[in-house]
Amino acid sequence: MKKLTALIGFIIWSAYTWGQAIDTVLTGTQQDTSIARHFLLRSYQYLEEGKLAEAYSYALNAQSIFRSISGVESLGNADATYQIGHIRMDEGKRNLAKVFLFESLDIYIKTIGENNTLTANNYEILGVCYRGINLDSAILFLEKSLKIREQLFDSLDRRLALSYFNLGGAYQSAGDFENAIIQYEKCLKISRENPAAEINGVFYNLGLIYSSKHDLAKARECFQKALQSGLISNNQNDLTRSYLSLSYLETEANNCDLAIQYGLSGLKITADAQFKKDLMEGQIYHALGGANLCKGDFVESEACNLKSFNLLRRALGNNHPFLTTALNSLAICNATGPFHAEEYLLMALDIFQKADLSDSYYYICSNLAENYATRHEVDKAIKYTEIALNGFLKSPDGYQHEIGVVWGNLGNYYAAKGHYAQSLDCYGKAEQAYLQIYTRPNEVFATTYFNIADNYFRQNQFEKADSFLNLSISTLRKTSANNKILNAIFHNWAELEAKKFNYPLALANVDSAILAASNRLGNFNEGLSEAFVKSNLLKGQICLQFYQKLPQVSILKDAMAGFQKAENTLQLCMNSAMRESDKIQLMEYAPVISEGIIRTSLVTSRNSRTAFISSEKSKSGLLRTAFQDAYAKRITNVPDSLLSKEYGLKVNLAFNEKIEYGLTEKDTAQSDGKLIEIRRQIFNLYQQYDQLIQRLETDYPEYYQAKYNLQTETVESVQRDLLQPNQTMLEYFTGDSSIFIFVLRKDFYDVVEVPRDFPLEDWIKSMRSGIADWWTKKIPEDQYSASLSWYGKAAHNLYQKLIAPVARFIPTGDQIIVISDGVLAYIPFEALLTAPPPADSTRFHEYKYWILDHDISYCYSATLLREMCERKHKVKPPNGFLGMAPTFAGNTTPILSSNVDFAGRFGHDSLTFNVVEVDSIQHIWGGQIFTGLDATEKCFADTAWAYRIIHTSLHGEANDRSGDYSFLAFYETPDSIENEWLYVREVYNLTLNADLVTLSACQTGLGELRRGEGIIGLTRAFTYAGAKSIVNTLWSVDDERTMQLMIQFYHNLKTGQQKDVALGNAKRDFIRKGGFWAHPVFWAGFIGIGDMRALD
Repeated sequence: MKKLTALIGFIIWSAYTWGQAIDTVLTGTQQDTSIARHFLLRSYQYLEEGKLAEAYSYALNAQSIFRSISGVESLGNADATYQIGHIRMDEGKRNLAKVFLFESLDIYIKTIGENNTLTANNYEILGVCYRGINLDSAILFLEKSLKIREQLFDSLDRRLALSYFNLGGAYQSAGDFENAIIQYEKCLKISRENPAAEINGVFYNLGLIYSSKHDLAKARECFQKALQSGLISNNQNDLTRSYLSLSYLETEANNCDLAIQYGLSGLKITADAQFKKDLMEGQIYHALGGANLCKGDFVESEACNLKSFNLLRRALGNNHPFLTTALNSLAICNATGPFHAEEYLLMALDIFQKADLSDSYYYICSNLAENYATRHEVDKAIKYTEIALNGFLKSPDGYQHEIGVVWGNLGNYYAAKGHYAQSLDCYGKAEQAYLQIYTRPNEVFATTYFNIADNYFRQNQFEKADSFLNLSISTLRKTSANNKILNAIFHNWAELEAKKFNYPLALANVDSAILAASNRLGNFNEGLSEAFVKSNLLKGQICLQFYQKLPQVSILKDAMAGFQKAENTLQLCMNSAMRESDKIQLMEYAPVISEGIIRTSLVTSRNSRTAFISSEKSKSGLLRTAFQDAYAKRITNVPDSLLSKEYGLKVNLAFNEKIEYGLTEKDTAQSDGKLIEIRRQIFNLYQQYDQLIQRLETDYPEYYQAKYNLQTETVESVQRDLLQPNQTMLEYFTGDSSIFIFVLRKDFYDVVEVPRDFPLEDWIKSMRSGIADWWTKKIPEDQYSASLSWYGKAAHNLYQKLIAPVARFIPTGDQIIVISDGVLAYIPFEALLTAPPPADSTRFHEYKYWILDHDISYCYSATLLREMCERKHKVKPPNGFLGMAPTFAGNTTPILSSNVDFAGRFGHDSLTFNVVEVDSIQHIWGGQIFTGLDATEKCFADTAWAYRIIHTSLHGEANDRSGDYSFLAFYETPDSIENEWLYVREVYNLTLNADLVTLSACQTGLGELRRGEGIIGLTRAFTYAGAKSIVNTLWSVDDERTMQLMIQFYHNLKTGQQKDVALGNAKRDFIRKGGFWAHPVFWAGFIGIGDMRALD
């Protein structure tokens, strides 16, 4: 079922504003102090204009002069120091500001005592400063300032109004709204008799209080009074703030057009601003971003949010806390997926590392938590949610809505972990928080009831789930038509009715879910695209179930329509996603959709061609898209200058992300500061990269059209173009309940369904463990015999399920092309056993390996096989063979390892036979080799483009947590900044012209397995970089045996054998020699991928 989790948006203005009056003229005892006074006055001017760097520079110079001429304890030094503290506070550096403010206060008290305006001013600004550090202290300082002013001034003096105003703001920040209102009323009493600027701020802050209480009518009244006050005084800042607050309020009230109108009125005011223009416009654009989002204009919302961020950054610099609000909005509105959103949210958190914490921090934590939950990282989600909850609970009166949201989110995360009792308790606390500020009905209660229903659904308590879904929808119908909530309710209701086999009602509900996520044209409503995919997918699945009960053609057509609409929408979502990680997560829908299309199409035709096309679409979609993008750039008129700029950005991103990954893994205090700086560089590089890609797609429509014109192989095109008469292609689709095997020959096509009534993953694990775990020392030596049994049994069982059902379609001796899927990529089909192992399990040469009957190669999909076979290299490589065999001096095991093997060509210990290996191959093929100290990463990156055959004999590591950080290890140059590990991210940026790349290192065929995309690792990267074929390894390999196998392989290639034949013959030679070395651990791990034609 789906769940509803809220993202929290927040506005950019703090809970109150404050003013500061300088009531003294600077004096000095010598003429030179006039320079200092001049500098200080210039500092005041620049501060007023928002030019903080210039203001700070002049104040610092003034302080230096006063100290050298008048002394440290002079009034001039106190005034300059006070000004520096003021500036530091405006920069958001409150802890630093308080140091200067305490210093100036100490001087004032020593020189002129407490009962004067300078000391009162200093106490007041300390109070304002402490609002973000300790509210009790802030109130104490502000009360001291007020006490002094009450002794000095008449009860109606406007300087008292300022004290009441700022003290009210401190109470407001503390959530003590009653005392805040008392202070604001005192301020208003003075302002009515003696009009002052504070009156606008009072109405504004009262509006914020009533807005926090969700009393929108009173809030609107106060903001309107603030606006009228600003119109009377014609104060640009007051008018801007009033229009801004009214825009936010009307957005919250769903009066979107009125909110936009107020925002645009604010922009008209800022157009004439003489200073702080960027700051004011940045805030207005932030409000307009929210208003346009409310209206459903996502394009305009994104544009406004981006303008807001850039204006605020230009006005305030990179580290001001105000930026966190803009970053939060970018994460909510502009990010094209959770990984993209994380960039904005982490940047916001990094700003808080350099500035004092504020309430914004807790909003960021809450949204980051939901981001992690979307990525199924529930423990991280709970961690950040608890941080947010504890922060909001410090001032519960002002944050009851946020507390309700966070309790509800926490309930969702506990439900995801199966902690249902804790989850229900959280929902109860969410409801109690909402009851503090809302009356039923309200959509926040609809959300809560929905999530309770989801909780009961997960526990198969369908009656309770049904009851709360009814309560949720009845509540929502009385309040609003929030399409997101409506979609989720009807979607889950459809699932519930399908569970009860009430298919007509289930279909009615899923149609309502689709309608809620649709626009007026029947396509997905932007912002609900993923919901549109899910609901159409569910409709297809329900129709298929219904067809089993009532086999009508119309129901089957509805099923196919649902699946195809989900498939088409998913592709649009993929096209719009800007980060590969987000695309990979979206691709997880592809196999589920494809299984539905395959099942539906096979109902009407056993050998449906549609089923094969859908299987193809579910495989390696990102790699296919990357090939298409490169092709689009070749055939269209995109200037070389832009392509060079894109390449430079990608190289810089890969370099910085490599450093970021290393710092993240180290997780030390020393690395934290470096990590923040690296993240900022990455963030800025991505901003430039995104703008460049948008420019390419906008300014060059032919490129855009070609980029997204993805073609998929058909049965007919595979038979016509890709298969020879002696070849059979076996394409696998691994569904949740069945495995579909597509058999293609030049003149034959069929589909066989194998029910998944067996433990596929367990058998694959047993086969791999049985082959390699004894060798890689993952199991004790005394389990060696048992490992042979694991392998023998699993390998034969897998043959019975994966090959035997289609064996009758495969002619004797045919070359086999395997298109694997999912976990099948972890096993070499060569080592499957056509019969049980012999009684003496150590007689390895007597095993009936499938490699004895066929030469076998692999590819990601039939579509990508064509790409690899027909690939045209950018330049004809001038050289033949390149061999790389670095020296490794001792163990330099990396910190990035995950599930690693420390044997053979791993662990970064010295290799004995790798130099002999490349030297022997050079004797066969000629060419160039780099060995020992010469075999560096830089050498490889600089020279690899120029060779047709590339052979690396070194250490490697597959990273199963983050495939982009699998790597090859070259010779590590002493004192080099680089670690000489060539990561996947860096391989993507290479330009290779190779017909064959052999990765003779451990686990180069492994990496991170992602459903819908396959294994993300080195092989995939070298494919993208230009290799037409690749030989890689599926586990850690033995150094000496690898040398022998590779030498034989290259000898066979030299005789003109096809690559799969050459590798197959080398393996069969190993087996025929018999003895211990015929064990599959020494030969089965090497597999060939892609174009298997012979080398010229």
